[in-house]
Amino acid sequence: MGSQEQINECGTVSKESLDIVFVDSSEPVAIFTHPTPDPDAIASAIGLQWVFKRVYGLESTVFYDGVVSHVQNNTMINVLGLDLFPSSEYDSSLFGQVVVVDSTTKRLNGIDHAAFVIDHHRVKEDSADLVWIEEVGACSTLVWELFQLLDVTFTGESDQQIATALTFGILNDTHDLVSETACGRDDKALSGLREFADRKKLRSIFKYKRPEYYFELRKILDSQENHQKIGSFFIGTTGPISIVKRDCLAELADEYLRTVGLDTVVIFAIVGDGEVHVCMRSENSSLNVGDFLQKVFGRDFGGGKLGAGSSKIPLGLHSMDELDEELKVVIWGVTKKIIFGKLLKAAGGN
Repeated sequence: MGSQEQINECGTVSKESLDIVFVDSSEPVAIFTHPTPDPDAIASAIGLQWVFKRVYGLESTVFYDGVVSHVQNNTMINVLGLDLFPSSEYDSSLFGQVVVVDSTTKRLNGIDHAAFVIDHHRVKEDSADLVWIEEVGACSTLVWELFQLLDVTFTGESDQQIATALTFGILNDTHDLVSETACGRDDKALSGLREFADRKKLRSIFKYKRPEYYFELRKILDSQENHQKIGSFFIGTTGPISIVKRDCLAELADEYLRTVGLDTVVIFAIVGDGEVHVCMRSENSSLNVGDFLQKVFGRDFGGGKLGAGSSKIPLGLHSMDELDEELKVVIWGVTKKIIFGKLLKAAGGN
């Protein structure tokens, strides 16, 4: 096939460039998305799986690293009957090509090269044969545009599953088309998908049930000893939590941000056996969330975009699982004090 430079210099893809990669292939394709995939990543991967089968007759399997723990994400998977598999089940000998969606090879462990990368983040990719990275609100938008490029349409009830997934992917990643990254292309894709989406299933996904532990964590966060405020800046913690409950940090941050008088919220916890996870949300347009988190925790442990960001900081020498209960309490007490101190100092402008 042609060189990477020849294919990528246009900044987009064509049917001809896709045919060069896939038309003569017959082996199954492994589709990888970013760790702990969100609805946009899940929908984009399933959309690629559908179009590979429809256009090129290729079977494919979707793989992911991490855990799909958010209740709404699992609701989406269950309601639409989607099949995704943990990356631990990937056997390279069974697949002819690797495709990466809503991510790049640089973000994935064990994937050094891909036949095709399709992503909407501001990351330069240099280890794939064919690359399509454009700054739109959702990767699902690019997948929809790929359908138009390949001149494929939805024809049956099974196709409704794909349209519904992509519709939700766009709505979720663009916050109903009002995020700072949303653009006219997202709107156009959504308009094209809506007529084919199953509205009843969409409602089921949007109205997912929160687990009981969410309200238990909210109660912990509400307690006086677990939060502090500096003006409109709120900092709080849920205490140590399991990996399954990790996504509650983002949900709690979003919820607290709706409180009158607050424009910035940071929620943190020890997650699993050895990492501090920090989730930040802000409506303060003068505050760069990514820069704030990197200033507090270091460039290697934080990042974000306008209004939203996160950090993961390893505890270091010992995993929490290896400690007895008394020592866990001590470690958490020290960690809590340190994190509160760092965040309060930064929130105060120091």
